[in-house]
Amino acid sequence: MPTPAATAPAAGLPSAQPAASAAQPPAEIVPGDAGAAGDAFTSPATGLYPLWDQTGATLPEGRVYLGTSAAEVGLPGGLQVGLSPTNLVMRVPNLHLKAALLQGPRLALALQLGAYLLLPSANEAFLSSRYTSGFDTGGRSVLALPLSLAARWSARRWLTLHGSATVLGVTGHAPVETTFTPGAFLSVELAPKKNHGLFLHTGQLGTSARDSMQVFGASYRFHTESFEARLGYVYRHSRDGIQGQPLLSLGLQL
Repeated sequence: MPTPAATAPAAGLPSAQPAASAAQPPAEIVPGDAGAAGDAFTSPATGLYPLWDQTGATLPEGRVYLGTSAAEVGLPGGLQVGLSPTNLVMRVPNLHLKAALLQGPRLALALQLGAYLLLPSANEAFLSSRYTSGFDTGGRSVLALPLSLAARWSARRWLTLHGSATVLGVTGHAPVETTFTPGAFLSVELAPKKNHGLFLHTGQLGTSARDSMQVFGASYRFHTESFEARLGYVYRHSRDGIQGQPLLSLGLQL
């Protein structure tokens, strides 16, 4: 059986489901301005490729987001804590903490640190043919620690840019090697009509020939003040070829 170090492009970690999508508050409110937004919908991530695809916006204090692939809680001090329920089912305990660095009416910045523990044989349920490359834990636990700096810029009332730069650290007992893989992602949100949005996504994960992957896709999002639904399609291009996958996510904010 191949070892994780030999077969596991870090870009293949760690979610087979989309996270909650980025939100667009009602038309009279500038996106991401938590103070002005009041009861407006605010989602924790853009979510086409959850580990890498992030946004600078955070949930307001006391808000709770429950989605098919994300559960998030807004805490005092611009903090947000959450996890991926889907990964828990697939034997991958996980948790992440997001801290707002700047939350303005047009520009928002945040730092997010996550921890994903792939238990022995978690790859049997965790990864599938939806990925161009598999990840073999070799019967050992593997720890993935992604650190992301994310931004959200409201260029126009109908145009918002979500960008993130991530370093993914992977470590474990021998023969798993400790590695660090960089990645960058950009999502362009077009919202010409209230409650409707179109996202265009692109990202570059990894730099070496072994772990490099390009991700691109699009998604449509419908939302109200407390509910959102996202349907999209993503392509992944790596040394193993191009592979596509439809994605669906549902979310509710309390």
